[in-house]
Amino acid sequence: PIFSMTHYYDGCRPSCAFSAHATRLVRTCEADGVTPYTPKDDDDNVCQGGTAATCQDQYPWIEDRVLYGFVAKHGDNVPCGQCYELTFTDARNIDSAIVMNTNGGDSSKNNMDLMVPGGGLGANTNGLTEYSGWGEFYDICPKDGSPSQCAVSGGLEDESLCDTIWGGADGDHKALQACHKVLFGVFGQLGCNQGAFPHNLHVATSKPVDCPQTLLDRAYGPVA
Repeated sequence: PIFSMTHYYDGCRPSCAFSAHATRLVRTCEADGVTPYTPKDDDDNVCQGGTAATCQDQYPWIEDRVLYGFVAKHGDNVPCGQCYELTFTDARNIDSAIVMNTNGGDSSKNNMDLMVPGGGLGANTNGLTEYSGWGEFYDICPKDGSPSQCAVSGGLEDESLCDTIWGGADGDHKALQACHKVLFGVFGQLGCNQGAFPHNLHVATSKPVDCPQTLLDRAYGPVA
């Protein structure tokens, strides 16, 4: 493998939505993840006490055995808006992935960190307080990282927790689907609870590609 694909979801304003990092800004939503963001301070970020957040229509999905989604790469100066086609040695239920880089972060150098609900909060634990349909989330994934069924780095430890958090009548059912189909369906629990959270994927090949319209629409178009 040439590097790994890891996973996270913190709800923060992506770094490629700041003019300091990108010329074409990734669109953002208000703190509920649904309402189109009304521009305020350029530094506004839900994870720093503001309101600008990741939009919920940027969850990953699978179509014709191809995984589509948005990733963070290591550092601050990342190639915003660049898409990559990836193949893996150990992914389940897909043949390849096409992902767009919309964020920087603290993942290991060369790795790509896929945004997927339940994938782990990482360093930013405050971004999902007002997220629509996520009312049960912090009961399972405490902000303080205290021992739970949800690792700060790694995320949900059991697939049934997808239903616990998002399966209710008021739950975010698109997050529920992404949790089942991507976090557990693609990454999966390989072996007997190895690592206690969904397994990182080993990337076999990676090449830059033109971004498909479906990713461009979710990154830059109107909120779906």
